[in-house]
Amino acid sequence: MTLPANLPSRLTHFLNSLPTMEHYSDRGNHSATFVWNNLNHLEDHNKQVILEPIASDLYINTFPIRSASSFSSSFPTQNAVDSGTLYLPFTNGMSLAYSRAVMATEPSDRNLHSSDTITMCYHSPDPLAPDLSRDQSDVGESLGNSIIMATIPDLPEEEALYETALYLSEGNHALKLANHVKDILVLDGPIFPVGLLAWYQGKPNLKNLLSMDGPSRRALKAYIDLIDFFVNSAINTESESPPLIGFVKNPRGTTIKSTFDHSSNQTESFIWPHDSSFFKYILRSHLLSTGSENLTTNDANLAYTNWFISKSRIALQFEDFLTDMDLGITNPKNPLYDLTFFMIYDPRSDLIYRVESPYVFTQSPNMRKKIENYVLKEMAIYNGPPRVINKADHLAHMSNSEKENIGNLLASSFHTRIDINYNSLRWHSMDQLRNL
Repeated sequence: MTLPANLPSRLTHFLNSLPTMEHYSDRGNHSATFVWNNLNHLEDHNKQVILEPIASDLYINTFPIRSASSFSSSFPTQNAVDSGTLYLPFTNGMSLAYSRAVMATEPSDRNLHSSDTITMCYHSPDPLAPDLSRDQSDVGESLGNSIIMATIPDLPEEEALYETALYLSEGNHALKLANHVKDILVLDGPIFPVGLLAWYQGKPNLKNLLSMDGPSRRALKAYIDLIDFFVNSAINTESESPPLIGFVKNPRGTTIKSTFDHSSNQTESFIWPHDSSFFKYILRSHLLSTGSENLTTNDANLAYTNWFISKSRIALQFEDFLTDMDLGITNPKNPLYDLTFFMIYDPRSDLIYRVESPYVFTQSPNMRKKIENYVLKEMAIYNGPPRVINKADHLAHMSNSEKENIGNLLASSFHTRIDINYNSLRWHSMDQLRNL
């Protein structure tokens, strides 16, 4: 599509006619300072503390990108879990989500890389359709491959298939190989299954899937068992045990925003669309205020916050499920299970990241420093997520041809055809995720 020749000049003229926004920028600086200072002990409208620093006041530190290679490695080996997920509707009314989870290692371990967990979560509206649910594990020269087939009979929304397959695959694969983690396990995303927990608050029709026996509840249990495994290992081991962390590439939480939006204090407001945009603003402002130049080069610094203990809505919802005798753990109120995190800003890409871990690990100043140095060094050198996450992403990635082959194989097995849409033709892709 060609833009009209006079559009740039028309647009420039229009923008120049708008009122100045300088006052808004100044207000942003003032609001950011006000919000930041309140994170020292942030309470909701019920006077419940939902966010506070760990063992110290608020602070912002910097990490020299150019000097990253001189830092010793905090963890000699690293493991990371990721998955590739595909949603497929069929012309016979059946719909299916296919997810393949893998574990990457650094240095590489061929046996671990060749192991995977494939999950297919399906729905068929035909009451006479057979139940295809089945679990199968093959143990050969590798550490074993698993295939999970599960059905959601009464499907409220299509997204339930996609998110159930993703979390069931990743959670089970991470749990299956947890004993092979020597130094650290990194999840590509949050340590809680936030996609499932979001149903708890905003989608009561999907929330029911977490309460009844089925694949969605099994997916939630896999994450509970995974966190329980690492927390108990840390509690019951005298020496330092491998930490579990989550590296969130696209954090979009609104805990802080919601708290200020519902605050009775009308003198200040939270002017950012979500918490991460606020953290980006405050961290970038810190770099500029320290006289940092060349923010987009390797002579710049990464900026990062202190660690926070979070009692956000998602964390509390997860705790609610921990109290379920069929799902949970022995002492769900134990603060060692609390969610903790810190934020990192990379000025080269102008991106913000979030690193999470249970409090059982971050209560130790030494472990907090080890996690920080590991993540910051990796980000500085690889200009983005840690290398092991990129390896996991590469192992899990499905090309368009792979998606097409998988889709055609499944369609043939179920004696039907893929119900393609216009985007399939436009983008030459079998990725039928649409707006899920």
